[in-house]
Amino acid sequence: MRWNRLGKADRVNNKWQPGTITHTFQKDGTSCGVFVMEMAKMTVMEFPNIPKNVHVESSKRCIKKLRQDMAEEILKGSGICSAPSVEMGTCSILSLLPFG
Repeated sequence: MRWNRLGKADRVNNKWQPGTITHTFQKDGTSCGVFVMEMAKMTVMEFPNIPKNVHVESSKRCIKKLRQDMAEEILKGSGICSAPSVEMGTCSILSLLPFG
């Protein structure tokens, strides 16, 4: 491992180790994006550790809620709507979304 100019570890010289993450599976043909995004989010949150198990609730109600939460996070980060307007449901673009 080498150190970059900001004093943080650079992982260029690390050797990759294959592994398996136990995870839940989607039960429909339309929620694959939700599963991929949630798995990626959980993996990044545990970095530099690799999670052993990732569980994504696959009920229609939970998938709908995850989609809405993802949309809100994207809107908050994009600056299209302010965080308070998204949280209070007053961001007009949320009403245009199919799950809003």
